[in-house]
Amino acid sequence: MSGDTHGPSTTESIGPYKLLDLLGEGGMGEVWLAEQTEPVHRRVALKLIKLGMDTKQVLARLEAERQALAVMDHPNIASFYDGGATDTGRPYFVMELVQGVPITDYCDKNRFSTADRIRLFVDVCHAIQHAHHKGVIHRDLKPSNVLVTVKEGEPVVKIIDFGIAKALGQELTERTLVTRLGQIVGTPEYMSPEQAEVSGMDVDTRTDVYSLGVMLYELLVGALPFDFAARADQAIRSAIRETEVPRPSTKLTSLGETQDTIARYRRTTASALKRELRSDLDWVILQAMEKDRTRRYDTPASLALELERHLRHEPVLAHAPSATYRVGRFVRRHRAGVAFAGTIATMLIVSAVGMSIQAARVARERDRAEQEASKAEAVNEFLQTMLASANPWVGAREVRVADVIDQAVTEIDRELDAQPEVEAAVRFTLGRTYEGLGLVQEAETQVREALQIRRSADPRNELGIAEAMNQLGKIHYSRGEFPAADSLISGGLQVRTLLLPTPHLEVAESLDDLGAVRVAVGDYEAADSLLRAALDMRVSLLGEKSLEVAGSQGNLAALLVNQGQLQEAEALFRTALATRREIQGDHLDVTTAMQNLAITIQWQERLAEVEPLLREALEIQQRLLGDDHPVVARSVNNLAVFLWRSGAPQEAEPLLREALEINRRVLGDENPEVSSNLVNLSLVLQDQERIDEAETIRRQSLAIDRSVLGDDHPDVARSLNSLGGLMARAERYAEAEATFREAERIQTQNFGADSWQAATSTSMLGDVLVRMNRLQEAEPILVRSYEIIQAEFGDEHGRTQAALGRVIQVYEALGDEEKAAEYRGGGG
Repeated sequence: MSGDTHGPSTTESIGPYKLLDLLGEGGMGEVWLAEQTEPVHRRVALKLIKLGMDTKQVLARLEAERQALAVMDHPNIASFYDGGATDTGRPYFVMELVQGVPITDYCDKNRFSTADRIRLFVDVCHAIQHAHHKGVIHRDLKPSNVLVTVKEGEPVVKIIDFGIAKALGQELTERTLVTRLGQIVGTPEYMSPEQAEVSGMDVDTRTDVYSLGVMLYELLVGALPFDFAARADQAIRSAIRETEVPRPSTKLTSLGETQDTIARYRRTTASALKRELRSDLDWVILQAMEKDRTRRYDTPASLALELERHLRHEPVLAHAPSATYRVGRFVRRHRAGVAFAGTIATMLIVSAVGMSIQAARVARERDRAEQEASKAEAVNEFLQTMLASANPWVGAREVRVADVIDQAVTEIDRELDAQPEVEAAVRFTLGRTYEGLGLVQEAETQVREALQIRRSADPRNELGIAEAMNQLGKIHYSRGEFPAADSLISGGLQVRTLLLPTPHLEVAESLDDLGAVRVAVGDYEAADSLLRAALDMRVSLLGEKSLEVAGSQGNLAALLVNQGQLQEAEALFRTALATRREIQGDHLDVTTAMQNLAITIQWQERLAEVEPLLREALEIQQRLLGDDHPVVARSVNNLAVFLWRSGAPQEAEPLLREALEINRRVLGDENPEVSSNLVNLSLVLQDQERIDEAETIRRQSLAIDRSVLGDDHPDVARSLNSLGGLMARAERYAEAEATFREAERIQTQNFGADSWQAATSTSMLGDVLVRMNRLQEAEPILVRSYEIIQAEFGDEHGRTQAALGRVIQVYEALGDEEKAAEYRGGGG
């Protein structure tokens, strides 16, 4: 190729690449459509340094880009094919030809919804994460560098132009990649604050996270957060570093009539789009665009996970900045004035700090009480209006409570659009009502919306936000979604502990609720600490007899049952039940306490005391709730288990199937309650020698447990124990052995090798080894398991008797009648 100063023509070639058409020009290069002739025939994109731009700096960038592309291999990053220099020394590189359009244009043209845009954007995050793993920062992420093509009818993102990439931990080129003092490298609208510093050298992977945040902002809002048109470089730098990013929902509102067009491109209305952006997406985007990079998502993968949580309607980790953080930001923006004021204030602080803290708390509690009273009045007025509109005498029709609540929900947007705090309070109240009716999905929708409104409309109301977080966490707990429940309730507890005096009933509530979640996931040590702290706090504030104290007693007793401390648990359950009967009479909470007590007595094999409690509880619940409710399903399940344990499996089976059907219909297929029903049904079928049917059902239960709880949860181990027992009955001993060993591993991991939980699995494993005639291996396992279980439960417990029977069996098989007789006579 010649050194013609007018550049290449479409008749010329560079090596094996024939130039066909100029596709575009950037500040330092030209991109050509070219045809490769050997060793393969294909069309490619060839990037060539522009004439007059072959400075050492630009040459270094181009060489870095070539090598950056060469180390990456990802379906969403344009592939690198080749690189070299022309006869006159001008560098070039050859890459995959991407015939696509910018991601923002593609989504608008195809009218992608917000959710569809997020799903496409998640692919971008994963691709940039791959680049970071390879030691490459893009540093110029923007829609024109993120193209979308269509393959087999599906959109595929392709990231191009790593032209100003920076190496992490390795040198991509022997030349130094230098930025001239004062020169902006990158595109200002998408540039991170650290890129905008004068040196621009203190850049890491989080600068790409910031640019991703800007792209997501533009993708969802239809506008950039800042307009840098006609600004000088220094003004741009200052704005990037100092100007607060407007919340996406606020930015949309500021766009006037344009917002209606933007919403149509997203197949929605402007008001609906604002609601969609408000809170979760607002805070996710703002966290990605934090000025302080230590507060950003640390990786693109973290941002992608957050967006996937949003798509699954799970709580996101991002939230409104705290008051402390906002003050810190103000101080950093106004250092001089604050420094002088601080000098004066320091002279006053020592004598005033104690009084100011107390006064602030008193004022905060007073203001909060006044605000809550005002909101309560507005909420009551709204709900009374809704109740009046549902008068059953109008039209002579029967009206259910759920109908009234549904009607109230439809009126909220019209009646309360200008009163966000009241709207949040109404939705919160309706959510709790839905939950009480067993309509868990509807409850979650309303409480989640209340939380979003509080976060966006009044982020200073941190205690109101904490209240909604705690309630939403309870709903996730009721659905068996324990990680989400833990995250929300822990967040609410942190806020309440920080802002409220101790002891305080709201702090106790969060402690108690979090303790119940920790019981559910098998973290018994943490649960014990949380539940006892909640109980002590409530007793100190309310005395021994109150519903809150009874609730704490019940949760602590449930933990003790799981730990095998049945007598202490029974005493707590009896105290809680007595308190509830005295205060509440026939109430659902009373029936729950009755059933908890009944189950604890049942575990102690005192069956005659159980049935009256179970049947009374079920009768009260059916009278209060009707038949189609998860609470009723649990009572039917408990009664069925009692009948099975009492030797009546034929009576138990139809009850279990009834409970299973209710829970599947109301809670969905993947729920711990459904799993529990399946476990019990399999045991009943097993007792009727319907082994194949029992195993099928048991495997369904195990799949639910693994999906909801994770592979290493204690409930998974319990399911494995039952499945192993079925395999042993079917004489599939090798499969049973492997199943029991996995259960033993899980229980040991959770509770320790000397726990009764692990011993239960090893005792069942030893039984299988006896059946496989591996007697010498089985004998020490069975003896040790028996000793652990006997020490935990005593001689008369069913677990102890089962473990003892296996020890006697192994000695009989070994022909050691003396040892067998010794254990028959008293357990060794």
